[in-house]
This record gives sequence, C-alpha cells and structure tokens, in this order.
Amino acid sequence: MSIRVLRTVLALLLVSGTALAEASNPAPVPSAAAPLPGEAPAIQHLRALLGPEIGLRYRSATVLDGAAGDVRLEDVRLRGPGFEMLVRTWTALGQREDGAREWQLDPVTWHGDDGLMLSVRQARLSGLAIRQPAAGQAMDLVGLIGAVRVDHLSLEGAAHGLGEVSIGRLTLEDYGLGRLSRVQLENLAGPWGSEGLGGFNLARAGMDGFDIAALALLQVTGTPAGPARMRGSFLAEAFAMDEAGRSVASAGSLRGESDFEIAADGRITSADRMVLQGLALDGVAAVQELLTELGYQALPGEIALESRFEQQGGRFALPGLAFTLPGFGQITFGFEGDGFDPQAAPEVAAAQMQLLSLMVRYRDDGLLPRLFAMLARQGRMTVPAFRAQIIAQLAALLEGPALRPLLTPAKLFLSGQVQELEVAARPPEPLGLAAFEDPGLDSVEAVLARLGLAATAR
Repeated sequence: MSIRVLRTVLALLLVSGTALAEASNPAPVPSAAAPLPGEAPAIQHLRALLGPEIGLRYRSATVLDGAAGDVRLEDVRLRGPGFEMLVRTWTALGQREDGAREWQLDPVTWHGDDGLMLSVRQARLSGLAIRQPAAGQAMDLVGLIGAVRVDHLSLEGAAHGLGEVSIGRLTLEDYGLGRLSRVQLENLAGPWGSEGLGGFNLARAGMDGFDIAALALLQVTGTPAGPARMRGSFLAEAFAMDEAGRSVASAGSLRGESDFEIAADGRITSADRMVLQGLALDGVAAVQELLTELGYQALPGEIALESRFEQQGGRFALPGLAFTLPGFGQITFGFEGDGFDPQAAPEVAAAQMQLLSLMVRYRDDGLLPRLFAMLARQGRMTVPAFRAQIIAQLAALLEGPALRPLLTPAKLFLSGQVQELEVAARPPEPLGLAAFEDPGLDSVEAVLARLGLAATAR
C-alpha cells in the first residue's frame, strides 16, 4: 500500500479507514503540480510533506509569517490515487518538511473514485509529525502507521455521503506508536431500516488508554510490532433508535474495560468486561408481551458481557464469552482453533482454520421455571406433565449413539435438578471445513460423531 492517501492525513484520519482501503489498489494519477515560480518556502514544505504523487493546487495563497512558516491557501484541490479532496480555506501554521505546528481546514470535502463522499465543516490538527523513511526506501502503509504522530485532531460537523451518517464532533489526542490515545465522539446519528423511516442517535462515546497505532499495525499486518501492554476503558451514553417518530429502543450507557497485552514471545491476550445499563425495547410490543407473560416487569437493569481472548501465531482461543442477565440466566460460549491467518482473504482464512473445541453453557437464574410455567399454561398442562413431555421428546430425539451421551445431563437440567448445562464439541482430531465434504459424513449422526459431542450437568 502507498503512503500517499494517509499522508494526506489529509483524509486527516478523518477518513482513515476508507482512505487506506482505497490506497490498496491505487489508480495512476498525474504527477503533483510543480512548485510555482517564487512559491513560498512554507508551501514548498507542504508539497514535500504530501509526497510526489499528491497534486496540490490552489486559487490564492497568503503568507502570514514567512519566518514561522505560516501560510493560508484558498480554494485548495488535492488529487491523489483514488481520491480528490477540496478545502475552501487551509491555514498552515509552523509549516515544515516533517509536519506542522497546526493545520486549520474549513470546510473539507472528500470524494473517492468509488463514489464515497465525506465532508467536514471544520478540522483542526496540531502537533503533526511524519518520520520519513530511510534514503531510497518507500513509505508503505505499515511504516506510515508507526511514523505519524498527532497531538490533537478535532473534526466538527462530519458527514458521510449527503448527510446519511453524521458526527457532531470527533477528537483524537496523542496518536502515535507507543502513546496512549484518547478519542471522544459526540452526536453520532444516522438512518436505519430498509424503508428509511428509522434513525439512531448516540449522544457521546469515548475511549482512553489504548495505543491505537500499535493496534492498527496489528490489524493491518496480523503481526505484533513488539511487546505492549495497555489497559483501556470506553463509554457510550444515551443511545436511542426511533421509527416514524416513535421510540423503538434505547440504552442509558455501555461501560467497559479492556486489558490487552502483547508478550515478548508474540502471544496476544485480552480480557474485556462490558456492562450495558438501561436497555429498553420500547417499540417491540412482542418483547414486552413475552416479558409480561413470563412474569418479568422489564429487562434487567444491567446486562454484562465478559470475555477473554488468546492468540499465538495461527492458534487462537476464546475460553469464555459470557452474557449475564440477572434474574434470567447466563450463556457462555467458548472455542479454540488453529490455522488462523489474519492476512488471508476471508474465504481463504475460513478454509484454512481448524476447530479444536467448541462449547456452549447455560446457567439458569430463574428463566427456565418461568418459561416452563408459561408453556404449560398455553398447553393446558401441569408443569410436571409438561416437563415429562419435553424429556420424553428429547429422549426420542437423542436416541442415536452419537447423541445418547447428552441425554442424562439434559434430563437433569430439564427436570430442575441442576441449574447448569454445558454441551461441548471436542473432535478427536482438528476439524476443518473440508472435512464436511467427506463422503462418510452423509448423515447428522456421522457429523455429530466427528464433532465428539459431550454434555455436563452441574
């Protein structure tokens, strides 16, 4: 990938994800416009920073302070591989070859050759520095992610397309490899639903304590740049969805913490906890009717999610991803796999991965007795009779040899003698997608036998 689009920082991190994607297959573009005769050194420094493949043109320029490198450009047009960017007024203060003390851009419009359009009413960037590559070496995307440093970036009035998705304000502080960044967002809004009658709004969100540059390098390369440890937090508040003027869903807040570590041997581990408070499904009448029928007044005041992830090379594991709804229950998923290649295309990565184990566990916290009571009423049966019927139906379903080991634990759980049931798949040997093309796997029984299913009741 090329340096040029992000170098425009220009998309100002403002469209960083999309700009990087566009740069992956750059189209030929005209060479950058040569410096004009007598052009101020501050503008020459700006051209040097943008690189030779970013064309910089402008209607007029005013040198504010030649000694300090301060200049203002009017009606600016930048053209590079896959994009064009228009800036009505660009004020560069403290301009130098490796960066600038401050940029002020009002307003900015980004046009991608693929039809993407982004706009920003006002952008402010300070403390920009780009470490140049060694002589004779080109700056690629990986190098650029680690080479860029920004003390502060703020975007006011950002919008995607013709205002489909908008952001009131977005700020980023202390971006750069080895720095713990802070991100704040206000008033994220946009449409939802196929008819275009619905909308969503998030009042504010933020995260703190993450080395975003290091995480970006890991995302792009799939390989850790070096040992790192960070403990970050994030918060989102006041989320709402509506349709045709009626509230559909809302949530008070989502708070979370994450411990992320890249060890010296390359092993990656993360432990995360999130708590969702004040979830309400106002516009889904069927949900409220079901809750009432089960004897609940509303959804729990807090819904928690906890997870732990581990990866080293192609081997990865999620020992536990647990959703907890107090008064309802807890469901936990776990898996372990091998052959993961983050750089491969999705279909190739899926074909290469192998399943080592898979687990799902449910611990009841009051939902199951309520559910059985409701279903028994609807069937005009007693609860014991309904339980007996369910168990008999399950026994008929699990009569095959591969499924029979599941029957006793399931009976204990459905009869109410235990509150937890776990079903796990542990194949005798690693199981990839290609295994399911085996002519021998011509029945559900054969597939389940290959999975190595087992159940445990607690």
